[in-house]
Amino acid sequence: MAVNDFYKLVAQYEYLGTIQQNRFYYRQQSGADTEAEHVANAFLDDVYPAIQAVQHEDCNLIQLTSINLNNPIDFYETAVTGANGDIGGEATAPFTAWYFKLLRESREFRPGRKAIGGVSESSVAAGMAILAVEPALNTCADALAGNINPPLATGNVYSPHLVREVVGVPPTEFTRITGCQYVGVSTQNTRKFNRGL
Repeated sequence: MAVNDFYKLVAQYEYLGTIQQNRFYYRQQSGADTEAEHVANAFLDDVYPAIQAVQHEDCNLIQLTSINLNNPIDFYETAVTGANGDIGGEATAPFTAWYFKLLRESREFRPGRKAIGGVSESSVAAGMAILAVEPALNTCADALAGNINPPLATGNVYSPHLVREVVGVPPTEFTRITGCQYVGVSTQNTRKFNRGL
């Protein structure tokens, strides 16, 4: 609700009968008081389209949760419909993912990792991304490292961070994400439903 507050966003996807999730952390850098809903809407506008562009059409964003880690009564959950990936073709296994490396401001943190599931067979060859999909993966990397701006809270800016989260306690250990690089095709089994939310 105020400058320097941290927000955790949890995106849940349904893909080939599995529920997958990704967590994202943002810190309010400027602007007036806001709500968790505004941060969720900013993510849907500024980041999710870039993720959607590299996901298989059977990968559907089904829920987005936004939680203010500094104010436990400020949270927002919304069911999402019609938000499936853009790429057709045959689907890869649910554990196959695009692997992104999150660069950090401080050496006190290891670089972060983001695995985005919902990879299409048509996007990979010999275990690597084909050339045609690399521009979309680079755009996705830029979106993961970029600030977001809520459409209903003009002037508010939220920057992506790596956070060591202790449940129920506002973050005290964190570092700003300074860049993101697409690394390759990987696997991801740690963002299953009911883990880490």
